[in-house]
Amino acid sequence: MITKQMPTKPFYMNRCLIGLISLFFLGCADAVTPLEYELVNTYNHNPGNWTQGLTFYQGNLYEGTGMTGDSRLIRYRSDFETPGYTRAMANRYFGEGISIHQNTLYQLTWKSGTAFAYDPNDLSRRGEFSYEGEGWGITSDGERMWISNGSSNLVQISTSGEILNHLPITLEGKPLNALNELEWIDGTIYANRWYDNNIYLIDPDNGEVTNYIDLDELSLPHQSDRNKVLNGIAWNPDRQTLWVTGKYWDEMYELKLTH
Repeated sequence: MITKQMPTKPFYMNRCLIGLISLFFLGCADAVTPLEYELVNTYNHNPGNWTQGLTFYQGNLYEGTGMTGDSRLIRYRSDFETPGYTRAMANRYFGEGISIHQNTLYQLTWKSGTAFAYDPNDLSRRGEFSYEGEGWGITSDGERMWISNGSSNLVQISTSGEILNHLPITLEGKPLNALNELEWIDGTIYANRWYDNNIYLIDPDNGEVTNYIDLDELSLPHQSDRNKVLNGIAWNPDRQTLWVTGKYWDEMYELKLTH
């Protein structure tokens, strides 16, 4: 049973309800507009993976999974479907988001206040550091790391766990809570939101949502129960494509943003 703090909106039951919810959050203004995408490829994804984060590094795809006793770090082979290296977390940890920062792979934990550092080549341990609060998603802008904690704030931290800054995130002037998996792409933070089929694009200078990607079409077929939510964002710089999946999904998607 997952006990993460849920957003206040009800869980969606059909496409019409999602549309109403989206209208509630997005309003009628034109400032925040959807980005269009083209589905490039579909890949098999282990439906037993409680996906917490995806990331690419030097052409390799990595995935971090959660659940106490089943949290893992995976480096996939070149087919992006077959695990090449897998490293399990100790049973007491609930794994969360992952990111590459300055050639090191980092993985958060939910409530343990510990981030682990790994060699991205073979997933051997390089160290760890402590941080305050919960860890949900993590990304890097090359100089600093950013983490989410399920609130409407992103936190900049150092590799020693020092808090450098807090950034409130707003959508049309209102706080956007339940921020989860993060990905830094060309100066913009892309964010999943717990129990939401949109990916939100955030300006890291002011915290404002500038665009969003509506993934209802890809998400709804997988959501036979409330645990199977959209979560997992990775940018493949070699292909200039966005990769997404969800918790317990049996597919992962490669998308081309067409704007």
